[in-house]
Amino acid sequence: MGNYEKRNFAQYILKENDIDFLDMLDFVFNKIDVGLRKVLPKFHTQPSISDIVDKAIEEFNCRFKQHNLGYKFVNGEVIRIDNKMLYQEVIKPALRLLYEEGFDGAEED
Repeated sequence: MGNYEKRNFAQYILKENDIDFLDMLDFVFNKIDVGLRKVLPKFHTQPSISDIVDKAIEEFNCRFKQHNLGYKFVNGEVIRIDNKMLYQEVIKPALRLLYEEGFDGAEED
């Protein structure tokens, strides 16, 4: 990435509102999570692409938690978790249900 692109990227980050910035992070991490796992498994690397993606997502979540930002990247999207009890008791179990057999249509929605 050249200086011009870096400057444009930095200006975008500084100028956009929080929701647009989170949308951009959601898009980028989804492409990393889904795209790299699909496209790059044929390349046999050590550590594996999947391990690298998992580490990147873990780092993303760790930094957001460290700064109390109230968001987490889970199952391909950035979700709000600022209410820990609601997240633990409602959202997390609901996300688990979506990936169980018989909920295929709900997952797509």
